[in-house]
Amino acid sequence: MMSSLEMEQLNRMKARFEALRAENQVCKRKLESKCQALMIISKELDHCRSERDQFKLMAEQLQERYQNIKRQLGHPCYSPSLDETKSRCSTSTKVI
Repeated sequence: MMSSLEMEQLNRMKARFEALRAENQVCKRKLESKCQALMIISKELDHCRSERDQFKLMAEQLQERYQNIKRQLGHPCYSPSLDETKSRCSTSTKVI
């Protein structure tokens, strides 16, 4: 037969075990949630990389077109700044 001291220790151990089991379940749910979040972020990262590659290709194509147009117009290899281009366009399109 168990003494009251042994019964008390056993009850404390059972309570501790149940607390640890509950904590373990919480940790498992948190881990599952973080795994799902990581999968979502990974897919989003893949999408962003794909968009980056598309924009990079578009920029290269536009740069190539710009160079071809400059060559066709016979201008020297000069790339005006955006401000210079704006000012040139605004002065040439003024109506008197």
